[in-house]
Amino acid sequence: MVGLKYDDADDYSVYEIVVPGESGGYGIGCGDLDGNGLINFYTAGYGGGIVLSHEFQGGDITDTSNYVTTTFATHTTASGSYGIEMPAVDMDDDGKAELVVTYLEGGTIGATVYEFQETTTEIGWCNLQWPDAATITQGESVTAYAQVWAEGATDTSDGAAEGMGAWFGLSAVDTDPASWEDWMEASFNVQVGNNDEFMMDFVGNLPPGTYYYASRFKLNDGDYFLRRL
Repeated sequence: MVGLKYDDADDYSVYEIVVPGESGGYGIGCGDLDGNGLINFYTAGYGGGIVLSHEFQGGDITDTSNYVTTTFATHTTASGSYGIEMPAVDMDDDGKAELVVTYLEGGTIGATVYEFQETTTEIGWCNLQWPDAATITQGESVTAYAQVWAEGATDTSDGAAEGMGAWFGLSAVDTDPASWEDWMEASFNVQVGNNDEFMMDFVGNLPPGTYYYASRFKLNDGDYFLRRL
């Protein structure tokens, strides 16, 4: 394709979506660097070496409100960020896309490679809330409660955190709950501060005896966290 000046591009639909990086736009790249399924295009500016990210949220591509613009990177000592001449691609085959930005610092030309590093949310605390112990007869039931906290998960929603699994386990033998096999899925009960509380009814339909119980939690593909009294 032969390049055309803006005014001569009669056969194309041309839209101005965003203003380029401050003090002029010197390069552009496109891709989904953070892997969230939304396409970004990146523009390099001159004055402060700023690279902007413009993430398309969907809908009408000509509607500027459908783009979220943030500062992607700043080369604080650079005279400018000039080159983003290729899309974000996975250069090292690690499953993550990289973006290469060139810049001018003094009389030296440099290049920086950016790769998105995902922050993993993990369970930070959990408990076996109540009861400490209970005595029931066959046919009766007792409700058990347990809470869990994970920063960025349980403290950001009113309901159960997305990806949070909760169980209660029961054993006739006083052993490490990690070895138990009888686990029953719990139901979300209520938000308690930054914690999610789960509950389950234990029905007295087992042979008479002493039983031990514990709580177990797991967030997405993370490790199990177990608690017992």
